[in-house]
Amino acid sequence: MRHQPLILGLALVGGLALATLAAAPAHAAGRVPKTLRTMSSAKLCASVVPPDKDYAASAYSMQIAACTKEIETREKQGKHAGPLYMNRGKIYARQGDCRHAIADFSKAIAQNSGTPYNYLDRGLCYRKLGKADKALVDFDSAIAAAQGRKAAGIKDYIKPEALLTLFIERGSILLGLGQALEAQRSFKAALFLRPKDKKINALLAKATAEVKASQTNRTLYHACNNPDPAKAIAGCTKLVQSANVPPNMQAAAYQKRGVAYDRRGERQKAIADFTTVLKRKPGNAPTHLMRGVTYAQINQLDKAIADFSAAIQTDNGYAKAYTLRGRAYEQKGALQKAAADYTKAIALAPESVDARHRLKALKSKLHAGAPGAAAGHKGEH
Repeated sequence: MRHQPLILGLALVGGLALATLAAAPAHAAGRVPKTLRTMSSAKLCASVVPPDKDYAASAYSMQIAACTKEIETREKQGKHAGPLYMNRGKIYARQGDCRHAIADFSKAIAQNSGTPYNYLDRGLCYRKLGKADKALVDFDSAIAAAQGRKAAGIKDYIKPEALLTLFIERGSILLGLGQALEAQRSFKAALFLRPKDKKINALLAKATAEVKASQTNRTLYHACNNPDPAKAIAGCTKLVQSANVPPNMQAAAYQKRGVAYDRRGERQKAIADFTTVLKRKPGNAPTHLMRGVTYAQINQLDKAIADFSAAIQTDNGYAKAYTLRGRAYEQKGALQKAAADYTKAIALAPESVDARHRLKALKSKLHAGAPGAAAGHKGEH
């Protein structure tokens, strides 16, 4: 029997091509045709029953039983059962049972890793289950297997419709992952196979637009990193105002602009930008640290301590946060708390010169009974 790829149709959902792995209707209870009921188990296992038939559910149960029988027979004889696992996997997939289908495709691949269809079919199931990373690996493996068969001189190394599905599915996943350039290449390969397909052209246009937007964003991000604070602020402002900037890049632009504002002495603007980052990325330790430093510079020590504490809560090994919180405590006169933080910073980062220097100076102050020491004890709670 000539291999037919698992894909039974392509549906475009939200602009992305998705493989339609249709399950048989729950009410399907039609009588299985006599031609199927009287087949040998080997032929029944290899037959293709479309899921829209009213007898599909009953036929699939018969087919799975037939495949299982054939697999057991071949394995008892010490023979490979790769094609049988592949056929049973496709039947499971038509039922919508991708968990069992993936298990069977994996066994088929273990026995014959050079067949692209097993990777393609397993990848489609992984995608249906929302495991895009595993699907992408399988699609890439399918391409490599097809290339290997072609290099070996196998004329019919992969069916055109399977290759088309492979490129569309791969491109769609890459586009969803923000890898527009690679997605563009996949859609171009698909368009080579079907040049006038409107849906593929639309996907390629979407990928191309995202590639152009990405190039523009990279240019703006470079300007955002300018060592001149004024130029950095201008570049970052354009980036945060752009409509096609990925959320992570936009958050990074706000943070960099906050740093630039701080370098210019515009503390409130810096705090506003750091706060925007924290709304988008709650618990981000480096941003809490930056905002805490800025608060300390305008003598809002309680807010600075709260930010340093938040950074420590997110990353308990953040030595710099302990040192900075120690400095804020020392400024408030809470010297015992400051000493504890310096000690913790040194334990986490023994090379910390700043923490060592400050702890030594603080201990001298406490030991000498300096006026600040008394104030420090009074300020502790």
